[in-house]
Amino acid sequence: MYGLRHLGYCRRAAASQSNGASRHKGVSETFFGNGVNDPYRNLEDNRDPSVALWMRMQSDYARATLNAIPGRTALLRDFVKFDSAVSDRVAQVTRLPEDRWFIERRPATADQFMLYARDGLLGPDVLLVDPDALKKATGRSYVINWFRPAGDGKLVAYDVSPQDADEPMLHILDSRSGQEIGKPISRADL
Repeated sequence: MYGLRHLGYCRRAAASQSNGASRHKGVSETFFGNGVNDPYRNLEDNRDPSVALWMRMQSDYARATLNAIPGRTALLRDFVKFDSAVSDRVAQVTRLPEDRWFIERRPATADQFMLYARDGLLGPDVLLVDPDALKKATGRSYVINWFRPAGDGKLVAYDVSPQDADEPMLHILDSRSGQEIGKPISRADL
């Protein structure tokens, strides 16, 4: 059964190589005096029906190939089991003198990483920046791009932007009181 099904996907994938979407339609441009040929420019237009067909056929072929890996189902089940056993994900930890910690962490129930501060390794975490709260207030998903605490940990600079746009906003926060310092600065990306 697998052999015939796989052969069908292979034939469709091979056929997709001969449709208009996969043909090389090179576009040459000049950048700073250098000629650059882009033979796959036509694949950028995913509204073109032949491109959409080619992408769908490539996806079907890849899915069939991945599904045919022996033991894949059991391995995937184990991945899901082990992944769900972890309550939080930690992306970045910064430790300052005087044992002040800044942690970017995503709880299992949150959509985005949040920024926390704590005093001492075992001290309680204090939430400083919550992109999910911004989403509730604005209807747009936000992400923390980076953060940098000052040397003494009193202030922390951080950059948040909407997940669907490149609109970084630099914020300065008093990490002890949670109060913003000044107004956010737009287009301030490090």
